[in-house]
Amino acid sequence: MTAASSPTPSPRPAGSRRREALRAALRDAGLDALLVTDLINVRYLAGFTGSNAALLVHAADGPGDEGRTVLATDGRYTVQAAAETPDLPLLVERACGPALLGATTASLFAAPIRMLLAAQPSPHDAAHRLRVVIFAQSVNDAQLAEFERRFAVPTVQLYGMTETGPPVTMNPLHEDRRGSSMGRPLLGTRVRLVDADGADVAPGAPGEVVVAGTPGRTLMTAYHDDPDATAAMLRPDPDGATTWLHTGDTATADEDGYLHFVDRRKDMIKRAGENVATGEVERVISEHPAVFEAAVVGIPDDMRDEAVHAAVVLHDGARATAEEIVEHCRERLATFKVPDSVDIVSDLPRTSVGKIQKHLIRTAKLSGGTP
Repeated sequence: MTAASSPTPSPRPAGSRRREALRAALRDAGLDALLVTDLINVRYLAGFTGSNAALLVHAADGPGDEGRTVLATDGRYTVQAAAETPDLPLLVERACGPALLGATTASLFAAPIRMLLAAQPSPHDAAHRLRVVIFAQSVNDAQLAEFERRFAVPTVQLYGMTETGPPVTMNPLHEDRRGSSMGRPLLGTRVRLVDADGADVAPGAPGEVVVAGTPGRTLMTAYHDDPDATAAMLRPDPDGATTWLHTGDTATADEDGYLHFVDRRKDMIKRAGENVATGEVERVISEHPAVFEAAVVGIPDDMRDEAVHAAVVLHDGARATAEEIVEHCRERLATFKVPDSVDIVSDLPRTSVGKIQKHLIRTAKLSGGTP
């Protein structure tokens, strides 16, 4: 009878070894209190198999994943951290060196870009290997110029939504980049700007962004258990050959085919029969030298249907009154677009990915408070 031998230990999966290497490198760099590589969740990407799931790690300087932003990814591991983490560029450099992630692309929302700009400058601001930062949502031209100068990396705005799957439009990296534009339709993508009746709008006129595709292939299949919302979003042509996804976003197109975001249709303010695009008012307010960011909402008004209200965050140490903000707008906007009221606030309510929750601003104003 042959004595049973001890089983040979199975080799550790490459992914596990890679995680441990990343953890060790961060610990050696003294960053173990800021960033760890424990798995938060597995996020399967739409249209792909389980082998293309995204493994997300989280920073350890706070509970949960609230307020985190993706710093960089190599397609296998995604490094996340709180946007207000001190010395973020140094953290990225140490976490994403060639022996670890070697990341060359970062993806940010507008809020983390502003938070990085608000942080104290550091000698390590440009200590990274990023070739491009892709972003979505509105960032003004001055902020983009400062970001590119300080962090020595080009920025590229794109546009898309969960329902469209991949991005729909994007600025070219090596051609004419227009920072405040959503870019042009990507190869193989058909985009139209239409009016309320579904007809194409005139050049330069605002219209709803609609995207052609096939549900379940290039567009979402449906909203889960919500056929009415699905029917409102996915509308086939009369011949059934093409389905158009109605985004609810309003944009204009310039003479070169670049799209420029105007507003979410639901955020458009109706004031005495005039349409007020909140995004336009927000951009003008943000041009004030004391303003860090602003959010504009419509408030019910017995006389004019809706009044224009702005919640404004100032730069650290900056000073400005509500009256000064209104006067700044009055010099740059048509009278019906000028805010009726302005609240100077310390912060704006946000979702976990940094999107401003305008409904909370509206609710707070109606209840007599501030967000």
